[in-house]
Amino acid sequence: MEQALSLFSGAVQNAPAVEVPAKDAPVHHLNGTKTMKLMDPISLAKLVSNVDDRLPPLLSMIIDGLPPFQIAKYVDEAEKRMHQYVERFNNVHSLDSCCIAGLSVASYLHPGIISLDRLVAMSFNYTLLFLLDDLFFDTPNEFRLDQYGVTQSACGDPQKVKEYLDHLDAVFSQQVQPSTPTPLIETLMKESGRDLLRLSNPEWFRIHTANIVEHHHSGASSYADIVEGHNTCFKDVESYAVMRAANVGGKFVQSAIEFANDSYIPSSLRTTPYFENLTKITSIQIGFANDVLSYHKESSIEQNPRNLITVLMECEGKPFAQTVHMAMDLTNTYTRAILDLEAEALNSPLQKHVHDVIDAVAGNIYFGIVDYRYRHPNSVFPEQRDMTYSWKTLPLA
Repeated sequence: MEQALSLFSGAVQNAPAVEVPAKDAPVHHLNGTKTMKLMDPISLAKLVSNVDDRLPPLLSMIIDGLPPFQIAKYVDEAEKRMHQYVERFNNVHSLDSCCIAGLSVASYLHPGIISLDRLVAMSFNYTLLFLLDDLFFDTPNEFRLDQYGVTQSACGDPQKVKEYLDHLDAVFSQQVQPSTPTPLIETLMKESGRDLLRLSNPEWFRIHTANIVEHHHSGASSYADIVEGHNTCFKDVESYAVMRAANVGGKFVQSAIEFANDSYIPSSLRTTPYFENLTKITSIQIGFANDVLSYHKESSIEQNPRNLITVLMECEGKPFAQTVHMAMDLTNTYTRAILDLEAEALNSPLQKHVHDVIDAVAGNIYFGIVDYRYRHPNSVFPEQRDMTYSWKTLPLA
């Protein structure tokens, strides 16, 4: 048993023609309000009454070759530890919901994780990714920032956001000491990095940290692109895919797979064309699947144009339901490419890793369907409207 962690014990052609005009929409920041051009997100009230019958089931992204619903066997005990951790900080606003999402995504994406300690550590690492996204990009507000010790001067301006995230990542990587007095967010980053390093090795930890930095840099860059009104990432699907692969943290997920199994990719294999192709395709697939599953939260509610459905509506001029079909079809195309790569890896040193990548690809879809983070009683997707459903149980198709 590894040492316990110290940080806590239908048919496209018949889709209804719902028009989605472009509009000037306010984007709110702590330093004022700016206006940008984006697509008007779809909310349930804007759809015709029979749109549910025109939308494909979310589980249609679980295509042949992907595994059935799986969850890590340590999830119940890990949930107790996560609850204790939240209590340690006197139920700081949103920490509990981010911890639930972190545990949920780690349990679904890494169902074969080899120990309770690793599940707890990785769950908290995912928690911090969700938390930082919420603090700086998705739903920033002064009260929440103050609770985590983030100064308002670090927010609003994209360059300042990037610089502050760089500092947090340096604290996470154990390269610099937290500030004095130490803000809560720096305490969380320091402890998470410390325990991941203790349970892994320096080379993997360096790679994993670099993947987190890439994720944050891409988030800050796409945020700046929106705030400054350039929208260069949304001109076509190809440019959007490049941004989204990094923005979603696709490489982070794939390095987390190594940690989950305590089995690390040799450096000689990381630079091979096969591994680089696998990494790229998987990152795009994870981003596109997340776009479909998070559409209501991030585009309808948070007015975020960084979403495949929104980009496709802008580029293709199609109605909403038809665009959802297109987005799922595109996501499934990348999934099939990953399954093809699995066949190529048969009897190779990467065979087990590719198998675990496929588990993560499927787990990401299950997570997006069942987790409370993407559920809302007015979600455009019927599967995500029930707010009483257990996140540990997969709804029927």
